[in-house]
Amino acid sequence: MPYLVVGRAPRGKDYFGNERFIKNLRAKMVKFLNDDSCEIRLAAVIDLAIFYANSAISELPLVTETILKKVCFTNTNQSKQVAGSFLRYTFKFNDVNTINGAIGIIKVHLKDGESLCAPHMVALNYLDSDRDPAILERQHPEMREAVELLLGERDEQ
Repeated sequence: MPYLVVGRAPRGKDYFGNERFIKNLRAKMVKFLNDDSCEIRLAAVIDLAIFYANSAISELPLVTETILKKVCFTNTNQSKQVAGSFLRYTFKFNDVNTINGAIGIIKVHLKDGESLCAPHMVALNYLDSDRDPAILERQHPEMREAVELLLGERDEQ
């Protein structure tokens, strides 16, 4: 997994509250997200997904739409993988409003985005229902398994 921006896996305690790092990150992201190379743009998106999702900082809703539009615009298999990873990180570490925003953008801008988001939407419905087991029971076994994996990752945090 690339770490184009920070040179290594970001760790929250290294970066929380570090205004210089955040300012530097913003400047690099503008450059990388507008690069001519699709690989550089996607690597930057992966970095942002990792950093923001693991940090769960308040700026995530502000960058989610920009990041996902950049990824979804390319509409390649790699963009689907990046959008899926971003959605998984977002689901694992963030609030329902941020997750719903990411789902909405992916559904609108990514071909087959609806199917990519389906397990996350079921998982959100399950959480909104105060974990009503009937929601999981009425799902196809493969969907139920995907939802349970998402919920398991989220519950570990």
